[in-house]
Amino acid sequence: MSESLQLAVETQIEMNWNYYVQLVESTIVIYDYLLTFDAEVERYWKQKTRFTFATTLFYVNRYLNLLGLIPIILFDFWPSFILHHTGSVQLVIMDKFTNKNLARCLALNVYHWGYIFLVSSVIDVLFIIRIYAIYGCSRRIALYLSVLQVCVAGNSFFQLHLASKVIEKVDYASPLINQVGCADIISDMAYSRLGVVIFDVCVFGLTLWKVSKMRAIHGGIGTIVMRDGTMYFGIVTLINSANITLFFTSGLGLTKGLLSMFCNVAASITMSHLMLNLKGSTMYSGSTIEIDRQIDRQIDTRLCGNYDAN
Repeated sequence: MSESLQLAVETQIEMNWNYYVQLVESTIVIYDYLLTFDAEVERYWKQKTRFTFATTLFYVNRYLNLLGLIPIILFDFWPSFILHHTGSVQLVIMDKFTNKNLARCLALNVYHWGYIFLVSSVIDVLFIIRIYAIYGCSRRIALYLSVLQVCVAGNSFFQLHLASKVIEKVDYASPLINQVGCADIISDMAYSRLGVVIFDVCVFGLTLWKVSKMRAIHGGIGTIVMRDGTMYFGIVTLINSANITLFFTSGLGLTKGLLSMFCNVAASITMSHLMLNLKGSTMYSGSTIEIDRQIDRQIDTRLCGNYDAN
């Protein structure tokens, strides 16, 4: 087998792995949306609540995760349509490249990481509101987490800037790209994901500390906050750890960013479940909750919005 043919085969195999993971991600997102749609309608759409900042973020997180995957799916499974598209609207980024395939693939990667950053930011803000409510609207806690989130975002932008200078060794002038599609050419983002893990550890630690101080945790919101927080931390940290390991061990392979989008999908879905479960607890638990009433009220009004029964 010639060297060029071997490279083509290896490239196709690595790209196939990206397609398989993308297919799994899309299936999970759609399946989970259909599975929880009734709960969303019952707990959000039908309630006479004012349109709060938190509920707005819930909708943004839920539907950005669902609709934001469409361009990536289109590019992954119909690359020839995008790569051959020569409409009147041209991307500014193409002016810097003579190879249009490379320009379009780079544009897709910029969208890819921009999408990841946007979804992550929405989730971070929801967690800041969550911890802010649990700590009785403590401005110090909100300020601390906000500064930490800004640092994580700054680190992500810096790592994206560094990674964008390293273009993986793929011949984008080859006709093969029209069949194979685009590799993740902005893939060296391990330290960006480390920043996300640090933020998650801080949020989980603050949640664990506060809930452990509650007088009794036998049911109600206190249990839900702790249970869901542990679930989120366990799922997302496990996937993030696998993702970071891939970044450090895959060399110049096209599978370095294999789990980057999967991390976002898992985080977004888990956050939606956190919000739905918390909203459900305020609807059905009544006055039997034996934990700090002030904290309950803060969580209910700040995170879920005021609830009025129909």
